[in-house]
Amino acid sequence: MTIVPFPNNFEIYFQNAMDALMSGNFEEAVAFIDKALAIKMDDELFNIGVSLLQSQNQAENALYLITKYQESLYNATTVEEMDLLLITLLIDAGKFSEAEKQINQRWAMLKNKAEYAYLENVLAQYLERITEEKKRQTEIERDEIVSKSQSISQEPYFKQVAFVKSLSILTNDDFETIIGPLLSDEAVHSLIKTELLNHLSERSSKTAFSVTKHGITDSVVPIFLHSPVHSTFYLEGLAVIEEVKGHNIIEKQNLEEVLLLHTLYFYPFEHRFFQDSTRWLQAITHPGEDSEYDFYINEVEKGLDLLT
Repeated sequence: MTIVPFPNNFEIYFQNAMDALMSGNFEEAVAFIDKALAIKMDDELFNIGVSLLQSQNQAENALYLITKYQESLYNATTVEEMDLLLITLLIDAGKFSEAEKQINQRWAMLKNKAEYAYLENVLAQYLERITEEKKRQTEIERDEIVSKSQSISQEPYFKQVAFVKSLSILTNDDFETIIGPLLSDEAVHSLIKTELLNHLSERSSKTAFSVTKHGITDSVVPIFLHSPVHSTFYLEGLAVIEEVKGHNIIEKQNLEEVLLLHTLYFYPFEHRFFQDSTRWLQAITHPGEDSEYDFYINEVEKGLDLLT
């Protein structure tokens, strides 16, 4: 059997790239350009590859070529055609922080040099575009969040967690508008509601929200809420555990973890489910003796089972 070696020749790859380009097979052309550049750097071929990818709205792939073959552009302070193309691609790819960095490092070199005033104007226009793109992207993400909020209560816990993380981009008004209905929806996981209340508290929200947890509904103003770890039930629970189980470090630590979970689960109504920390500890260590507390403890366990 005769083995024909695969060509590893710049000229062959170059020609294959041109042939693919002429036939309109842009993806294949870029692949051959990449292979050719890996053998020998050629500015003309490199520019063709990057420009081709840009024309196909493949900013990420164009940036890949720049990073692979012209990484020095990222450290440049010039304002040449390729510098502006790099900035354009970064904006197109949504890499706004890096685009701003590239603009600012070039701006510093142009500052107070009258002959470069027109280039400063060019960079200023790029900064304006970044601001517009950020605003547009935020609006798109906000619309997606609003859409997801309509059905998030029916999603599994891990998707509810991801949804909460996505809310950070929202203004305070949008945040309150979107999560308000979720706090009174029994289908939203109890720990998710606790997380939402913590976020509202961090945003110093003075709005009153109707919060429902396992049959208890009440009006809550987040700015006046105590932190879960500063609640009376939690602090008294720690003291009781220390008093009763302080001699057994492992059991003490396990009980403290359970106490925290139970506090977070029913927060901010933990004291209305568990009025007595000593009674709670007795119910935890001697299940079956306190039907009321057993019921609430079982509710927590069922809720935690949904996390796995």
